[in-house]
Amino acid sequence: MTGTRTRASYHSDCHICHGPNGEGSSYAPALANLLKTLSYSDFVNVVTNGRKNVDAANGKVMPSFAANVT
Repeated sequence: MTGTRTRASYHSDCHICHGPNGEGSSYAPALANLLKTLSYSDFVNVVTNGRKNVDAANGKVMPSFAANVT
């Protein structure tokens, strides 16, 4: 996905938690910082399969967007 489709997908699926510019929120990390440490394949895995990171310090859950990945 590139260009307009990517921006539209981000707006519909990601910005609610990650913020309009990927700056993060109390619900989700800043994507710019996260993408500096995650490989592309790990990023695609998280988007496709979601992630559950529950421990004593947090209870963050990212849903799977497998149906939206083309």
